[in-house]
Amino acid sequence: MNHIKLGLTIEKTFFILVLIFLSSCIYEPFGIYENPINSNSTTAEITNLELSVNADTLWVYGDQTLKYHFKSSNEKQNTLGLKIYIDGVIRDSISSSNGEFHFQQSAFSEGKHLMKILLYVKSATGSVADRLNAEAILLTKEWVVMADYSKRNITYSIENGYLKLHWDIYKNLDLKFYRVQYSGTTQNNYYVDSLYYGAQRTFTITVEKTNGDIITWGTLNMAQNIAQPELKITNDNRYYISWHKSPYYSTIKYRYEFHNSDDNSPSYGDYGFKNANDTVYISNLHFSDYFNFSLYTVPKKTNEITNDYMIYPSGYMLKYAGQSVDIKSNTSYTSADTLTSFDAKNVYKYLLSGETVYSESILPVSSSEFNALQLSPRGKFLLGVSYASNSTGMRYFAKDLSTNRVYYMDYIEPGAYELNYNLSMHISDNGIGIFESATQEFLFDFKNNTKIASRTLSSPQSDLFLFKISPDGKHVISSVYSENVVADVFKINGSNLEKLYNIESTYTKWQFNPTDPNMIISVKNTTLSVIQCDPYVLLRSFEFASDEAFMNIDYFNNEILTINANEFIIRSLNTGNVIKRIAKRTEQYYLYDDFILHNHHIIKNNVMLKTQ
Repeated sequence: MNHIKLGLTIEKTFFILVLIFLSSCIYEPFGIYENPINSNSTTAEITNLELSVNADTLWVYGDQTLKYHFKSSNEKQNTLGLKIYIDGVIRDSISSSNGEFHFQQSAFSEGKHLMKILLYVKSATGSVADRLNAEAILLTKEWVVMADYSKRNITYSIENGYLKLHWDIYKNLDLKFYRVQYSGTTQNNYYVDSLYYGAQRTFTITVEKTNGDIITWGTLNMAQNIAQPELKITNDNRYYISWHKSPYYSTIKYRYEFHNSDDNSPSYGDYGFKNANDTVYISNLHFSDYFNFSLYTVPKKTNEITNDYMIYPSGYMLKYAGQSVDIKSNTSYTSADTLTSFDAKNVYKYLLSGETVYSESILPVSSSEFNALQLSPRGKFLLGVSYASNSTGMRYFAKDLSTNRVYYMDYIEPGAYELNYNLSMHISDNGIGIFESATQEFLFDFKNNTKIASRTLSSPQSDLFLFKISPDGKHVISSVYSENVVADVFKINGSNLEKLYNIESTYTKWQFNPTDPNMIISVKNTTLSVIQCDPYVLLRSFEFASDEAFMNIDYFNNEILTINANEFIIRSLNTGNVIKRIAKRTEQYYLYDDFILHNHHIIKNNVMLKTQ
């Protein structure tokens, strides 16, 4: 085919196609265009709706943003917007193409409300109005809204040794779970904490919703409740340490550590874990040992080999072995149930339990402190010396502790700028004092302001001369008024001293019996003698063991305390027989001083050991 013939063929073909096209487009100026639509469009179903269509009541809690997501089951029926009515009044009108709507709970005052939501979704008919979002399907739903802004109630109980937390239920259907800080999650309104061991803790409960929101539901403060150790003693004087049983016994165990911290004894220790036990016996603990004890309360899962337990709280003791009591310094037992003591300012009377029954200033008005003081055997008088007013000298006085009246001695020792701490002095229960100043010794009746006897010293004295006065003020034992080494027993007749006899004095201790003023107890080496004072009669005498040292006498219970290298020994004052032996540490040589035996107790270092 030549080029001319080909060109004619193309022209004919193009003309035929134009005629066909024109014949198919007929213009009708009065015709109607009808856009095809989906005549089978159905009402959309709403899913993933926080305002559940299955619930009639919505609970609003706390200060939060309410978030709701409406989603159609038909992807062509997207949401267009909604109108919110609260108690019949329109609250908000919101446009949204993704179905998410937010508003503040502050829209609701506390109490009951009616909320109505008008939700607009596309009709999905395909019409022009539908395409222009001018055609929609209207969905309507009403809820009763309960706005509850009260504090959530969170409590606890202890069941079978476990902590169980309880709280008010979250009443909406969008609960994912409750979260308990430190512990775990649950969909119940309670939680059993199998790890809690009694530490001080604040539990915070939160509500986590299905949309991811978190509400702080409430808090609960738990006070610390861990074991606190106590030192106790059995009837046979064995020491043990016990503590109260933990209410969380199913979740815990104990780690204990015991160490002797006395520098004068070999160090030793004991440690380990206890599960159900609440007692540890310390076999090598003795009265007046200084020790420390730690008790850790830890979860059962704690590794026993490592030091994991050290991060947990512990009860702690650092003390002398024995029962702690408020025993003051310069204490004397003055009745069967009362101790009397003094310090630099005051005088006290108290029970063995430490309960104070009397507390007074030594002198009514004085800024001075007092040192050289002595109590009468039954605690009725206090003898002392103070600086005289407007003078650098010292003045002696006696205070009646029954009436609080103070009696002064006229004598003032001039030029004494410091109190002599070595002054030896005693006073009877009726106010007769025997004492020495730096230059003189006196026997003085304070109540009657009468000097019975005195002696001038050629040089200052300490405790070279020994003397005692009977509780009733009728007799004196003294070497002060004798030129010999022996001690003399005097009878006081008015303002005179009448010598009765002398007794051996070298290395001898004498005591008048406060319960029987006419009885003298004499201790020399290992021999104790009981003497009737007037007239002189040796009533009885008995020997201690050769290794025993005399400590103290409880006259009110007729008991003697002695001590050897291994034991405390309680003997009868009437017979000398051993009543009880109490083991002590051999190395406790430092115990040979300052004991009180009172009302079946050994007292030292503000601790006591009950002996019965």
